Amino acid sequence: KRPGWSGTKRDFTSLALEPLSDDAMDALLAGLVPGLPSGLRARIRERAEGVPLYAVETVRMLLDRGLVRRDGDGYVAADDIGSLEVPETLHALIAARLDGLGPEERRALDDAAVLGKTFTRAGLAALTGTSEEELEPVLASLVRKDLLTVQSDPRSPERGSYGFLQALVQRIAHDTLSRREQKARHLAAARYLEGSWGSEETEIVEVSASHYLDAYRAEPGAADAAEIKAAARDALARAGRRAAALAANEQAQRYFEQAAELAEEPV
Repeated sequence: KRPGWSGTKRDFTSLALEPLSDDAMDALLAGLVPGLPSGLRARIRERAEGVPLYAVETVRMLLDRGLVRRDGDGYVAADDIGSLEVPETLHALIAARLDGLGPEERRALDDAAVLGKTFTRAGLAALTGTSEEELEPVLASLVRKDLLTVQSDPRSPERGSYGFLQALVQRIAHDTLSRREQKARHLAAARYLEGSWGSEETEIVEVSASHYLDAYRAEPGAADAAEIKAAARDALARAGRRAAALAANEQAQRYFEQAAELAEEPV
């Protein structure tokens, strides 16, 4: 968008991220799955075309499907994989991995995608209507499959919270939901946040407003669209008033401008 931006900055270094070479891709795959058959490794490398995430997600898909299994310290092909039917794009590859999940895993991941890049088990339980105890093995399975991570640092205030290993996975899981499902989940997330922290908490107001706005955009022609849009506008206005009271004027202005974009009347 701004090709000349770096020319005005001091101490600026530009790095061009080119596709990985064949040797680098082989080293990546050898480190990820030591012992992977050379023929299979070559097919993955050719399909990845130098994109490391594509290669990693391909291997994860093979593990998910049982086409590659652990054998001692390395991995072996469970059966003759043949021509290696792999989706053409990274988006389609991740979507295929999600399609291979069990019903409980997929539902938990879809709900988590609505909550955001990171989330708590309590928040997910509130959204799904499932107890935290029932969710624990499902989340553990998603962590084992390298779809989610869990914060385990005892010094972190976010210890025990979960997050998507790749932001792209979160976006694809969210975007594959139907419009109606997106709307229902975003409304549930907004109401959970307001019920748990109160509607006047500044950071929560901003997040709940974004959920209301996403719910409105999912079905702008729905019978309750005007009500949802008003809820988003009012939440942003509350955040603006709170920020102004704390002398965070730039932040307040940003909230008010967002609220004004949702207004029905010029005043």
